[in-house]
Amino acid sequence: MSKAYEQSTFLKGEMSFMGRCPVCKAAFSADQTSVIQRTDRFSLFHVDCQRCKSSSLITITPGPMQLVTSMVMLTDLHKDDMPKVLKAQLLTSDDVLAVHAHFKTTVHLDKTFVKTHKTFKTLKKQPQQHL
Repeated sequence: MSKAYEQSTFLKGEMSFMGRCPVCKAAFSADQTSVIQRTDRFSLFHVDCQRCKSSSLITITPGPMQLVTSMVMLTDLHKDDMPKVLKAQLLTSDDVLAVHAHFKTTVHLDKTFVKTHKTFKTLKKQPQQHL
């Protein structure tokens, strides 16, 4: 049995768990489905809807007692972008805190600027006193 046939058969079995396009509700087609990543814990697919041309990422996760969980998420990524995305460095909690601190400082400065600007406008509106 060829590897392409095995993959095609396996993909057709998983197609029943993929659901429908979240935009137009059309059934997904195996022809428009690309396997992005497979592990023993989940499978990740990129699907382009034939009807409305939207793209989705789908994860299929086998669970206990032959239960299967699938999740469909709309995306603007093309299937060729996925290897680059998967190789990207993951965000850490320190990264999130650093961004938060940056915006907290920036927003504080913006409020100070607005306060200063309002004060300046108020002073400018007051009549000038001539000595």
